Order: sequence, then structure tokens, then C-alpha cells
Amino acid sequence: MNFFKRKEKILATPHQGDANSNDQVKYGFNNLTQHQFQLLLKYGKASANIGGFKSKAFIELPYGMVKKDVPALLKDDKVVEAINLIMECQYEKFELGNSSGNEVFGFLIWILSQYEFIKRIESRHLHSDPDPEMLAAGISRLNEFGEMSVIDNLANGKILEYDRIEALPYFKVYQKLKLDKIIREINKKYQKIIEEKTRKK
Repeated sequence: MNFFKRKEKILATPHQGDANSNDQVKYGFNNLTQHQFQLLLKYGKASANIGGFKSKAFIELPYGMVKKDVPALLKDDKVVEAINLIMECQYEKFELGNSSGNEVFGFLIWILSQYEFIKRIESRHLHSDPDPEMLAAGISRLNEFGEMSVIDNLANGKILEYDRIEALPYFKVYQKLKLDKIIREINKKYQKIIEEKTRKK
């Protein structure tokens, strides 16, 4: 089950020796249809608590983990690995084995709610449609690089700075991207004002 695409299918039967699949059996993931999962999302209770620990909000966690690593794991249905990654970057002694199935489902619902929040604030404050000239120049070719293009821009093209950028809290990077967007909009509007004044002379 791709937790982002919501495909209509039953979770695949686990392969023997597959640690992630065995954990899915343990927590009941392999018994869920997409419809049942949607009902869990709708009526289940989200919780940031799991295994005796509480996670920080995603906006406080490392940008690279939030925007690259966890989505990649969830895309491959590696829910257990995603949970471990989130919690182990905060607590050295975290053990998912101490968690119940209800805790795992509640935490998964919480993860998805965090991504809904991030999607909402990014759509509201970071999204902008490219100019026709940029589209004609082929800006869509950058889509294949995903977050790497954002990180590269923040690192000024210096690859050795990538890890440092990815380790920053999500909200700090978000604020920088929001600032850059506002500055671009101001400069663009200012340029139009100057051009209009020049034409009127």
C-alpha cells in the first residue's frame, strides 16, 4: 500500500525473511484493505506517542528526513523503517518492539497528518506557478530531482553543503524558502513598476 498514492489493493503477502514484512504481520498491516485503511484514517486517533516516547512535530525535525527519507520509505510501504527513522533521530533508546499495534496505527495516522499540514503551508506560502518564459526554457526538467533541486539552490550549488542543509530543522528551511519567494515577488513587482515609469517618460 503506497501511503501517499492510496492505491486500491491489499497489502502484499510478506516474503519470508523480509524484516519489514514480518513487522507488518506483527502490527496487522498485511490484513488491511485500502478501504479499511481509509476508515482507520477517518476514525482513528492520531498520536505522536509511541513506545513510551513522544515525537516532536515534523517542522522541528531534520528537513532532509522529513522531505526525502521518510516519504521514500512510505512510498515503498516501509512503515516500520519510517517510524524507526523518525524516533531514532530523537531518542537513542527507542524500541518499536515496545509498541502495541494501536500505537503504531495511531502514530502512522499522526505522520500522515503532519504531511497534510506541511502540504497545506507549502501550498499556501511556497507554491508559485512558473512564468511562461521559464516553462518554455524547460524548468519542468528539474522535477526529476525533487527536493535535491531545492537543497542545491540553498547550498548555492555546493554539494558538500547538502548534508548541512538537510540536517537543519524543517521550519528553518521553510522560513528561508518563504523569505526567498517574497523577495522574488517584490523584485518582480518593483521591476514592473520601473518599466512602467520608463515607458511613460
